[in-house]
Amino acid sequence: EQGYLDSQSFAVRAAGTEPAGQTAATGDVTMVTNVAAGLRDEAWRKDAISRDYLSVLSIPLVYNDLMHGVLTVYAPAQHAFDETAKAVLGELGETIASALSAIERKNALLSTSMTRVEFTIEDPKFVLSRLAQDAECTLSYQGGVQQSTEGSYVFVTVEDRVVNDVADAASQLVGIDEVQQISADGEEGVLRLRLTQPFLALELADHGAVFREATANPTTTTLIIDIPESIDVR
Repeated sequence: EQGYLDSQSFAVRAAGTEPAGQTAATGDVTMVTNVAAGLRDEAWRKDAISRDYLSVLSIPLVYNDLMHGVLTVYAPAQHAFDETAKAVLGELGETIASALSAIERKNALLSTSMTRVEFTIEDPKFVLSRLAQDAECTLSYQGGVQQSTEGSYVFVTVEDRVVNDVADAASQLVGIDEVQQISADGEEGVLRLRLTQPFLALELADHGAVFREATANPTTTTLIIDIPESIDVR
């Protein structure tokens, strides 16, 4: 690469920077068919042309909506990439991202050193937060997800509300396809929820983290997550 990568700062922004920086900022494919166009506007173009890089295609490495990085290919001819190349490299990017996720999961399982972190969130998009708010109850999740072709199943414990009422509220929520009452004893019991969207535990696992537990009430939700030392806690 004749020192090109070392010569660039790769600022992460949506425009006015090297294609890899644009893709990192937007999560979208960036294709430059003629690097010589706009030569005076962006410094990276002059550096690329000096090394005979005349076309660029940058692909996001995304798996389950999580960005692992970018794959950028440079070519010594203008218009070197077409829609077919874009599609093929896009699939390659997905494969690479999936493999990176698998490596992170394996490393997490093999890690003997974990950092336990606790977060307090107020995000109505998180399914347990939304259900606790709508049903005016306390919900707790103690880890574990069952996956099937129909979706993801999680078990939650209900407190401070008749379980049937919470089940009724859950059945009305977008994102919950099925509700099954496992047990009930007054204002306490267990529900099994089938979710249409990937549960947070699965998304965290793709980064090597383990979702240990969650407690949600109508105002706040607390998450406890184990993170291997190989991953930046931030």
